[in-house]
Amino acid sequence: MQVTQEVIDRVLMSQATLRSWRNKHNSTEWLEANAVNRALFGDTFSRSHNCGCVEDFFILLNLKLKKQSISEIMDKKFVLKKGKVVMSHGCDIVTENSSDEQCITLLRVNKKHASKFERLPENWEEIVDGASEVKPKKIRAKRTKKEVVETDTKTEESTTEKEDVQEQID
Repeated sequence: MQVTQEVIDRVLMSQATLRSWRNKHNSTEWLEANAVNRALFGDTFSRSHNCGCVEDFFILLNLKLKKQSISEIMDKKFVLKKGKVVMSHGCDIVTENSSDEQCITLLRVNKKHASKFERLPENWEEIVDGASEVKPKKIRAKRTKKEVVETDTKTEESTTEKEDVQEQID
């Protein structure tokens, strides 16, 4: 079953009648909710009688809706494998709920993390290298520019910031 915004809206409306369909595993409501659960969370409902998994699904769905829009979730190009949490020096912690920009930053730091993703676009290396149209927000760090001047006896360092300040004073 193809999960669209229309199907998600129907599932959200069926939450009100949950008691009447939660144990009817062939009902349209149960099948649609299970399909949305698989698409968004990578999990399926248990078929046991009065399982709490359906209620848990609606709790997670409502929390996810508050956090980010469903269209953002469905349009993600970079999807981390379920249950994975990746930490790397130079970027934020990346989870399955992270944005595409956070995933791109992680892959820029170390492309070996690609094995931890369930879904990557075909041109992910071009995107990560910055050659593609999809460009993440740049993270800027403060740096001082240094020039190295070689002389006969030793190497001297002078910062361009000091030179710029001196030129402004003159």
